[in-house]
Formats: sequence, structure tokens, C-alpha cells
Amino acid sequence: MAGAGAILPGGPGAGALPIGHPFAVGTLIPTPPFPATVAALDALTLAGLDSLAVVYNDNFGVAAGDNASVRRGKFELWISGL
Repeated sequence: MAGAGAILPGGPGAGALPIGHPFAVGTLIPTPPFPATVAALDALTLAGLDSLAVVYNDNFGVAAGDNASVRRGKFELWISGL
């Protein structure tokens, strides 16, 4: 099963995860926790980013001292494959 990851370094902890979590490998991640629009991506909270880190089992390169804006930027780079 996917989604057995840890919260981000220095993060507040994962928020409520969607029904069906953990997801089977290959499952499309529903909204929420995945942001459906650019506006939703830009509005991701620290808890929302933590939830995504758990679901994707990845820290997106986030460091403990990163603020919310930096964390969102690192997630954007990660999700776009850059």
C-alpha cells in the first residue's frame, strides 16, 4: 500500500486523510488531499503538505526550517518532476 510515509521535517502533523487511505499503489490521489487547481496548490497549508508527504511517502526535499511558501514550492517542483 502507498501512503505509509512520515510527516515533513518540522511539520505540524498530517491533517485528516481522505476516506480510502492508505491508497493502493497506482491509485489516483483524490482531492483532497491533492490540490485540484493552481489556487488550491498555492493555498496548501503545512498540515495539507504533511498529508501529501504521508500519502506520497516522500518529503519533497523539505527541510525543518522551510516556511510554508518554500515547502509549497518544493512540492510543486517535486510533483512536476523537476
